[in-house]
Amino acid sequence: MAGFLTEVELDASRSGVIFDDPVTSLDSERRTKVAERLIELAKQRQVVVFTHEITFVHALRKAAKRQSVAVKSCSIQRVGEDQPGLITNDFPWSARDIPQRINGLESELARMRKQRAELTSEQYADQIGSLAGRLSQTLERAVNLHIVNELVDRGSNEVRPTKLKILPKFSQVDHDEYQAAYTQISGWATRHDNAPDENYVPPTIDEVEREVQWLKAWHDRVKRYAA
Repeated sequence: MAGFLTEVELDASRSGVIFDDPVTSLDSERRTKVAERLIELAKQRQVVVFTHEITFVHALRKAAKRQSVAVKSCSIQRVGEDQPGLITNDFPWSARDIPQRINGLESELARMRKQRAELTSEQYADQIGSLAGRLSQTLERAVNLHIVNELVDRGSNEVRPTKLKILPKFSQVDHDEYQAAYTQISGWATRHDNAPDENYVPPTIDEVEREVQWLKAWHDRVKRYAA
């Protein structure tokens, strides 16, 4: 990798370069450095990166944001079990960051609102339950990205002492709001089976939308603690 990057640096043609999983077997520190270097390179020429490493995707996005470099996000998926080649102009759900997930949830709620009159009770319950499940996953991802992963490196399990400043900033209010929202949303998700005697009623679109808006504000507040 070092040799290739040196060769590219000395190449005056400024032609595009393509990387296929450039961080395979690299630890977190080197993965982050490669991401920074590729974004620097993207200021001079087109850089195309193929990767299935989600943590590297996040590292590239962070580096691009810090260096004010535009990123075009695409994903390649399969149709059925054995037909690859479906290209979508977005990351798959598992690779999306919190703002991308929130945008997706808002779009899905808007679609459901338009179609609500055409949905049976069971269809509505299935769709809103699935959406609530994704919202619950997003709450979990928010904690991982902005607290757990800031304190402990996922690749090396190394503690980052400089990030301990997050802990005193995370207040009782932050905690209580999160616990209340997580309990509420998890009860709506289809991954939980509600007992018949509970007489479960699925949440309204407005109720779920309020939780999405709460998450947006909570996330904006908590992510600044690491700054």
